Amino acid sequence: RDSCYWKIGVTVSDVDLAREKIMAAGTQVSVPNQFLDVGYLCHLADPNGFTIELLQHTFKQNFVNPIPDPSLALGQTAVIGQITTRSQDIEASLRLYRDTLGMKLLSIQDISDYGFCLYVLAFTADNPPDQDLTSTKNREWLWQRPYTTLEIQCRPGQSCVPMDKEGEGVDHITMEVEDYANILTKLKADQSNSSFPDPDGIQLKLKSASR
Repeated sequence: RDSCYWKIGVTVSDVDLAREKIMAAGTQVSVPNQFLDVGYLCHLADPNGFTIELLQHTFKQNFVNPIPDPSLALGQTAVIGQITTRSQDIEASLRLYRDTLGMKLLSIQDISDYGFCLYVLAFTADNPPDQDLTSTKNREWLWQRPYTTLEIQCRPGQSCVPMDKEGEGVDHITMEVEDYANILTKLKADQSNSSFPDPDGIQLKLKSASR
């Protein structure tokens, strides 16, 4: 797919256990592998064909076997760690998400061998352990965050199909923001439903964090 929406990432302590549980329920999941110095991960698809990524808290070589919890669907606590979108103009995306909405840029991951770079942002006061946002030392820390991050895949020169052209599967992303009224005014967003597209066609809807 060339949609401006790519995937969600589910972060867990043990990717192999999560895969085993999902496969036992009848859904196919790819074989996990350590992808470069990004993470130990695997993939499956939702009913509409959009990607779901299972991402381990630690790299394969740093894995520590957790105690399984049979009461949980994946045998362990799981977090929607990433919503991943695509951008043709990362500077325009950063002006919106970082400079206007107030998200913090936590990581920049150059995956140029595969034709893209990842930018990870979140509504948080957390600081990565290494101030160099390109450092691989930040990645396992990032995958262990207990909240959802926005991961933007920048693919220079490649088109992104806006959400309203993609069809069933994804409608919008809702974000809670401080200074809600002023942000809506600044963005000239639809005041009736607080929604607007980002520079690449991702449909966003804002809620006040103080509500």
